[in-house]
Amino acid sequence: MKKYIEFFKDCCMWVTMIVVSMALVNFAIKIFVWALSLMFLQPAKAGGLLVVAIFAGVGICQLIDKVRES
Repeated sequence: MKKYIEFFKDCCMWVTMIVVSMALVNFAIKIFVWALSLMFLQPAKAGGLLVVAIFAGVGICQLIDKVRES
């Protein structure tokens, strides 16, 4: 019986991993298409968002470095 319970748990784990990975891929594709359409349709807004993203990325990297040092 214990073997069947472990098999059921493994099946649940794999199904969950597949569903979550499909959702993440779907989300990534939507974001990529949105960013691409934004670059072509509204380049000024896309440039502003790019600047904000660069500042946020540098800030996150700096935070990670500070946490690693301490």
